[in-house]
Amino acid sequence: MPSSNSINPSYIGKATLMDEMYKYDNYRPPWLWSVYFSALKIKKLLGSSARIICDPVAAGSDRGPKNCGECDANFKTLLKSFSATQDLQSLLNDVPKCACKEIYLSSINSEILYNGMGVYHEYPLKRWK
Repeated sequence: MPSSNSINPSYIGKATLMDEMYKYDNYRPPWLWSVYFSALKIKKLLGSSARIICDPVAAGSDRGPKNCGECDANFKTLLKSFSATQDLQSLLNDVPKCACKEIYLSSINSEILYNGMGVYHEYPLKRWK
């Protein structure tokens, strides 16, 4: 029987430390792109021996995991569908096309550089095609 792995991106609850950080622009909810790439990488790594479960709470809302607002609903649907089917090809082929991908990658690179961890060199899917 495959193991279950649940990806639960954070939601900013009221009156929490995250809420205080969020109010002063010191925290942003996770990108749905990050959730997507995490699910993809875990499934590629563990294959059929793992069941990946991901249904992000409040996806697309101001305090939940989100992208640009244009593609949030499509990502939520894709992740929920993948959780039910575990169809890797669907996860690879049905990823929403959105201009915010470049903003996401730029943001991730900025964080990596700021934290002194080098540069994220390539679009993550290129390694797996």
